[in-house]
Amino acid sequence: MEHTESGAMVPLDAGRSDLGSGQSLWQEGEKGAGGNVMAGDIITSDIHHTYLHASHRLLAVMRLDRHIVVETADAVFVAPKDQILDVKQIVSQLQTDERCQVLVHRRAYRPWGRAEDHRANDFVYHLSNLIIIFYK
Repeated sequence: MEHTESGAMVPLDAGRSDLGSGQSLWQEGEKGAGGNVMAGDIITSDIHHTYLHASHRLLAVMRLDRHIVVETADAVFVAPKDQILDVKQIVSQLQTDERCQVLVHRRAYRPWGRAEDHRANDFVYHLSNLIIIFYK
């Protein structure tokens, strides 16, 4: 680029933020009633300043203040916002217990589509759904 005579510079203010924690997700998210940030299928009662994210099922939450709640296909995580960085303790426990949630990701993307695994905690049962995408 430094040798081009055809280049131009344009100022850009993209409002970039480092979303490295649940606290920052709450800060940057669009807040609704009670100062809550919500994404997904969620029902609430008496919650305030809380970040809620539901990916795969209904999340019903009541009487929480300043928490992070994240539901995924693998697990549900709940923690006070001011202690969210202590999640390392949970990850360490998952590793110590050799839980499948930390060893294998449930969804694997491939050039032909994706595979979604359904496993019991002890790996005795293993069922895979293959989603194949056909390209024209």
